[in-house]
Amino acid sequence: MKQRCHSATRRIRQTVSAAAVPPLSVSRSNSISRTGKDSTMKNQQTRWRHTLVRGLVCAMLGLLVAACTTGDRQIITASTPVSFTQGASIAVMPFDNLTNSEEAGQVASYLAVSALRANTNLAVQPESNVAQTYDSLNAEGTATAAVGTHTAVSARQLGEILGVQYVLTGSVSEYGYQYGLREEPSVSMNMRLVDIGTGTVIWSASSGIVGQGTFARDSVSIIAQRLVNQMVENMTRTAK
Repeated sequence: MKQRCHSATRRIRQTVSAAAVPPLSVSRSNSISRTGKDSTMKNQQTRWRHTLVRGLVCAMLGLLVAACTTGDRQIITASTPVSFTQGASIAVMPFDNLTNSEEAGQVASYLAVSALRANTNLAVQPESNVAQTYDSLNAEGTATAAVGTHTAVSARQLGEILGVQYVLTGSVSEYGYQYGLREEPSVSMNMRLVDIGTGTVIWSASSGIVGQGTFARDSVSIIAQRLVNQMVENMTRTAK
């Protein structure tokens, strides 16, 4: 009987020993720990990459929207508009060019002539007549001191020869691109209106405009035309 009990006890012990889970070795435990840490680091790196990509995409979208929606930046300082009589005559004197662009002054004067013809009832002298008289005065050396200009030809003198009531003159101080991230076109100029009867400046204005670069891609000539149109409108608001 005792032998049977001992035999049964041994068999139970053997069964329990066989079914028991062997303890982890130190090396296996360390391997599992390292695997967990590596997995955690990979997950963190993946999240960081996703966050960085989302941030870059948002920044690029923001720049695109800003470039497409931002309008012209403009400052205008002008005196009170002039009341003209119907069909009053006016000549546009060549604008002084204070920039590095050779054609800036000529372009501004031509734009002013176009704006006056398109937006007012004033009788505008042909550009050819003005240019011929202007060049003749310079060539003969009979020009008098200018009124508010850097040229040798007086606006009043030119107006008297042409037989007009008013002469519009001015100068261009900026005509080009502001180089940088967006390469924005920029134009600045001033205008003066001279009453030939009195020889006085009865209206003046200074203005600067910065257009849109990069995506909108305004040109210098386009924003110069906008600027001249707005300045002429401010001067001749009661002449329409």
